[in-house]
Amino acid sequence: MSTIILSQREWQVDDPPATAAAALVAAKTAATRRQVEPGPVLIVMPQATRPAGATPTEATMLARAGELAARAGVWLAGSAWVRATPDAAADDTPSIVAFVVGDDGNVRLRADKITPELVNGFVDGTCALGRPAPFSVIATPFGQIGLLPGEDVLHSTYARALVFHGAELILNPSLERADELFESRQAARFARAGDNACYVAVASPSSMQIDGVSLALPAATALYDWAGATVAARGAEDFVFPDFDLQALRRVRVNPHRSFPAIVRANTYAHGYQRAASAARAAGQIRPAPRTAQGWREEAQRRLDERTPRSRHARIEEQYEVLLVQECPRLIPLDRSIDARAIMLQNLEESLELAGSRANVPSVRVCVFPEFWLTGPGGIGGVSRTVDDMVRLSLTYPDPIFDRISQFAQRHKVYMAFQNFEVHPKLPGRVFNSAFLIDDSGNLLHTYRKNQCADVWGLLPDTTPGSVFAQYLDAFGTDALFPVADTPLGRLANMICFDNMIPEVAQSLRRA
Repeated sequence: MSTIILSQREWQVDDPPATAAAALVAAKTAATRRQVEPGPVLIVMPQATRPAGATPTEATMLARAGELAARAGVWLAGSAWVRATPDAAADDTPSIVAFVVGDDGNVRLRADKITPELVNGFVDGTCALGRPAPFSVIATPFGQIGLLPGEDVLHSTYARALVFHGAELILNPSLERADELFESRQAARFARAGDNACYVAVASPSSMQIDGVSLALPAATALYDWAGATVAARGAEDFVFPDFDLQALRRVRVNPHRSFPAIVRANTYAHGYQRAASAARAAGQIRPAPRTAQGWREEAQRRLDERTPRSRHARIEEQYEVLLVQECPRLIPLDRSIDARAIMLQNLEESLELAGSRANVPSVRVCVFPEFWLTGPGGIGGVSRTVDDMVRLSLTYPDPIFDRISQFAQRHKVYMAFQNFEVHPKLPGRVFNSAFLIDDSGNLLHTYRKNQCADVWGLLPDTTPGSVFAQYLDAFGTDALFPVADTPLGRLANMICFDNMIPEVAQSLRRA
């Protein structure tokens, strides 16, 4: 039976080994008393406090971590500021390296921190930003382990890469602070576990010494699981002892209904990442990471300037209201003798009447309608619709329904975002779950076709771009995967329902 312990004890690489090992042994003893059968123990330590003097070399840090693990008889993980070589004359800028060492003292895994120090402010130091990352994973008694130190865990793409390499447990040694984004960072860690059907183990110190003064830090240490359960520090306790059930995780992962990585349309998103990387290389935007605090500030400002969209519109509306319309549509039965079109038109008119009671307010500039607002839900009574059933409910642009929506948009001077099943002559025999954006002049700006739909579970016989990827690109081109409209209201995009559960969708739209 394996056990995981999360440490909140501040540590430095040059701590006396005997003293540091004694605390780990005490934690191990406390943990093994809870075990039915004693087994291996993994202790996850926070990011080590950066020394005031000379930064240790990576070799020194790993050797001391190995000695500590061997003395205590535990597996040990953490991260620390290190230099690459002992040569003081070399350009040996410090960076953060995370590690896992076995209970025999041997290094099993190391990973460079990719992101700079954002939580604790820019410092003189560098990171692996802009360099290829292996996202290595190792097999251990605690499952397949990967490392994402510090802010790296906030990036869903990094966690996804580890999981695609087999990670079941992501370790996140950190040094947290209380600021306006603290809760958001905790939510991101919670989301990484749910996004990837994995455990995320976070260790952050409860206090740290700065110039001889002890400063209390927020309780950020926690173990998150795939189902939303969290075992977290309650205060300044030295160690947290969460339950850890690797077999339960593995049972979940064989069920695609509960394992998001199994249903991600990876080819769709990888295509966008490759395009973005190629464009960045061509534009000379991939440069070595800065090495000083001032260099990081300049890099941050440069990125802000580059990523601020340049609108083609002379007049920009920076403040307006969005109308979210909650109507109750009539469900279209499977009975083919019933006129589906008539019900769709009735749903349309009732929804527009409801929206019109508020859309006439001048500050309202966008109206958003729910999925299935014209047809009712895609299945009824647990019975899935066939392709022919869905064709009955589908639209092809142009269509009188689009004309009616365009008239509403022009009358009220609003943008209209809405969904419906769609068939398109370029891919006959396919039904897409599509979202449309119409501007305040009644023009169709773009069509977004849902990337993460119920077809992955066999619940709807619809088509997604990722399921016919090559044909989709041939028919519509790359830009149709994640369309974004540049408008006086800003850059507007659609995504539909379950797309919200897959972070790659929002990231791809943001990048577009």
